[in-house]
Amino acid sequence: MHIKDIATHFAGYLYIPHVYTFLRRHFTGSQVAILVYHRVAPKKDNWSLDSVSPETFEAQIKYLSRGFKFLSLGNLVQSMRQGEALPERTIVLTFDDGYKDNYTYAYPIIKKYG
Repeated sequence: MHIKDIATHFAGYLYIPHVYTFLRRHFTGSQVAILVYHRVAPKKDNWSLDSVSPETFEAQIKYLSRGFKFLSLGNLVQSMRQGEALPERTIVLTFDDGYKDNYTYAYPIIKKYG
């Protein structure tokens, strides 16, 4: 194991996100954040813990669209396979299920912010 592998593994194990991110960027030249959402829907009761409200989702996407480059998962995989350098501050936005609310609430927000 190389020193860079030990350092990044150690930082990740201790969950020191800033150190881990710095080391990954320093040694790999790029860093990609893959965000996973489950549902985007209005909260109907106090037990609905698995959804993000459309207002919160929009605030997050608005913030991210100002300083990050969004890529599709397919484009990320293609770039990695071809050995292409990724833009700094790359974000991949994913949804783990095919709930209708992903299309009803999330898609218009994603479209609005490009």
